[in-house]
Formats: sequence, C-alpha cells, structure tokens
Amino acid sequence: MKFYQRRAVALVVLILAILGSSAYGISRKPAPLPEVQQYQWISDEAGLLSQETRSVIESYNTAWNEKYYAVVAVAAVEDISGRSPEEFAKELGKAWGLGDHDMLLLLAKGEDYYVSLGNGLTMTDTQQTKLKTAIEPDYYGGDWDAAVVSFMRQADVIYAQILGR
Repeated sequence: MKFYQRRAVALVVLILAILGSSAYGISRKPAPLPEVQQYQWISDEAGLLSQETRSVIESYNTAWNEKYYAVVAVAAVEDISGRSPEEFAKELGKAWGLGDHDMLLLLAKGEDYYVSLGNGLTMTDTQQTKLKTAIEPDYYGGDWDAAVVSFMRQADVIYAQILGR
C-alpha cells in the first residue's frame, strides 16, 4: 500500500484522470450548428432536397416575407448530435435569427422531423394536425421533396389564417 502513498504515483494518477476526462468531454462536444444565408433560409447538409424543392421554399419565403414578415426556415441535417429535437431547433432558430412569426422545419435524416414556431405564432390543434398530415406520409415514405413541398403548401394556408391582413 505504500506504493499508492508516493507523490509521483499520485501525480501520474491525477494527470491520467485529467487527460481521460478531457478526452471524454471533447468526444461529447455537440457538433456545430448548420449555417444559413439570410433570405434563403435553407440548409441542406444531409443532401435531402432537390434544386426544385429549394426553389419552391425560396418562392414561398419571398412571398411570406413581403406579405407577413415571416418565413419557414428548412434545415436538413444528418443527425442532431445527441440533442433533443426541441433543443436543437431552439439553438438553430436563435443562431439563424428567426423572428416571432417564423417557423423552422428540422429534417433529421433517418429520424423524425420537428417544427419549431416563433413566439408570435399560435396554432390551433386543427392547424397543427393539418401540417402533420401534410408532411408525414411523404416524409416517412422517404420522399423528402414531396414532404417539404406539402408542408410549405399547408403552411401557406395557415399563415393566411393566422397572419392574414
């Protein structure tokens, strides 16, 4: 037992513990958030969306921004790095500077989708169900483009109902 009482052994054990915990901490570090260009509001790091779908998203966002000062940002990612979808979407919305009337559609490849609403948007249960019904058949069928286009069409109806002036 005198072996463990030596200062050199204690110092080596301490250094190994520090190195081990540092390596563990670095391995658990969340991946950086995807970036997006303002007024485009599309980040497709997972490669799920075609150019046609990107054009549809841009068209809707341009019209909504002019009419309602609102957009639907779309983020397609490989994974959400161990975060909850809510946490990831909240961090992403804040990093992207999304506003009170904006939505964020998060598509995680091989996982569920998630929709985050700005603080100024309040939807009825019926509106939420219609968005869900619009996206889910195609999303879970693997047709990402059709899912996003259907979501954008339904979001257009909901924006008109909520923000229509």
